[in-house]
Amino acid sequence: MFSSELFYARTLSATAAISDPDATRRAFALVSLSHPRLSYEGWVRFLRRATRTKSGKAGVIFIEDPRGYPHALFRYAVEAKPSLAAAEDGSVRVLRLSDLVVADIAGSCLLPSIAAQGERLARALDCQTILIELPGRLRDRADGLAGYEPVAGGVISKSLAPRSPWNAAEIDTGALARGRLA
Repeated sequence: MFSSELFYARTLSATAAISDPDATRRAFALVSLSHPRLSYEGWVRFLRRATRTKSGKAGVIFIEDPRGYPHALFRYAVEAKPSLAAAEDGSVRVLRLSDLVVADIAGSCLLPSIAAQGERLARALDCQTILIELPGRLRDRADGLAGYEPVAGGVISKSLAPRSPWNAAEIDTGALARGRLA
C-alpha cells in the first residue's frame, strides 16, 4: 500500500471483491458517483477484465485517505505498441492511466499524487513515457503538473528519464503496495 499523510493507494483486482470486500465496496461507491448505472456486479466484472492480463502489466489503483474515505481510482496498462504521443521521444513502452474517477473533496493535491503514483508505477514497469487521460473537469488542473505536456483530447504526457542502476533494485512491481504517495 502506497502511503503518505494524505493518501493511501492500493491495487484492486477481481479477487479483492473476496479478499478485501470493504475496499472493493468503497471503490464502487466512488465509481458509482461518476457511473450511476453501474451495478456492483458490473463493477466486479470491470475489475476482472481490467486486471486480467497475461503479462500482469495492467490493473486498477484505488486511492483513499487514512480514514478509508475514497478519493480517486484509475486503470493502468502498459502499451508496447507504437504511440503517436510517445513517438517524439522514441519511447517504446508507455504506461497509460485511464478511467480516472476523482472526488472533488481532496482539492488540488490529488492530481499531483495520482501523477506521482503513475510515474512510480511506470518506472517499476520499465516504461519510458506516461500518458494520463484526464476527465473534462480535471483538464484545467493539469497545468501545475511538472513535466507534463498536453497531447490531445485531454491526454497529457511525460517522458521519464531511464532508471539509474542505483534505484532499479528498489523499484519492484510486487512491492507497489508498500511505497509512498507524494
